[in-house]
Amino acid sequence: MNVSMTARKIELKQDQPITVLINARMRTGSSLIGRYLSNNPDSMYLYEPELALRYNTSLHYNVFNDSAAHLEKLQNPFYEIIEGFFDCDYTRRSELLPFMNERDWLKSYNGFALLKGSQFNAKRLNEICKTKRHRVVKTVRINDISKGLSTLKKYDVKVIQVVRDPRGMINSRINFEKQHLQPRDKRDLIVRKASDACRDYCIWLKTNIDSVLNGPKWLKEHYLIVRYEDLIERPRKLVPNMHHFISIPTNMTDAILSNQTLRPDSAFAWRHSLPYYQTRTAQNNCPDEIFETLGYVKVQNENQQRNVSFSLSTSPNISKLTSLA
Repeated sequence: MNVSMTARKIELKQDQPITVLINARMRTGSSLIGRYLSNNPDSMYLYEPELALRYNTSLHYNVFNDSAAHLEKLQNPFYEIIEGFFDCDYTRRSELLPFMNERDWLKSYNGFALLKGSQFNAKRLNEICKTKRHRVVKTVRINDISKGLSTLKKYDVKVIQVVRDPRGMINSRINFEKQHLQPRDKRDLIVRKASDACRDYCIWLKTNIDSVLNGPKWLKEHYLIVRYEDLIERPRKLVPNMHHFISIPTNMTDAILSNQTLRPDSAFAWRHSLPYYQTRTAQNNCPDEIFETLGYVKVQNENQQRNVSFSLSTSPNISKLTSLA
């Protein structure tokens, strides 16, 4: 290949948008990751577009049920939405724009708070999107990343999977979902959530990690796993790694970091607030293999849980895929 052809290929690649998918489950830290990636002024952001599908009667689902069987019907419509987003076409699925337009909080999350009334329309959004170098979408309802491989390769998508200690995730979910339930339902929630949601979450973890480890080289090279706990405790190490992975200029990193206020102790706050019997239930519904792979340590008694000098995290066994590599 001659020099001019090589230069032309590099030029074309630089002109292409950088597409990013944040793959997570509820209460794992994906919104924080989203802020670290979307606060770049050259980014276009789409927050959980699958929420719009709830209002399609044939696709309606329970937002608090993230079992693979329950969410399977969303997978193809979801990829339709994100293909449209990566093409800067907000009309690819008819549910998306009306859903966003009726919710000011969602418009704000997606960077459209200043678009009022008739200013919020597909043509305007598509125009804004085309001026951005990065297009970032966050979801908490993908079942198996390998099932979307054709879309990922078509748009050369970089995937960041966010993982969190199952016990911390369960503690956060119980507290979050309590806000949306009647008092009589809260006790059932606590028992059910510590078992069912933890089991579903750990199935999701194993499914996606296995899909990458056993998948093609292309997917491994386009995949990064970030532990929520590391992000909270060491943001100045991990955020630059994430920005490098998706080619956000390094001169933007300090400004983005300075806009976030974190409490390092929040990563393991569950150790104080989650009753030990719920911790035990969560651990019993998540295989040892998952804890070992991601570098989380199971507790054997309540004293270990409450004693913060007893470390509950080690180096993950998949370091080549993680932001710590």
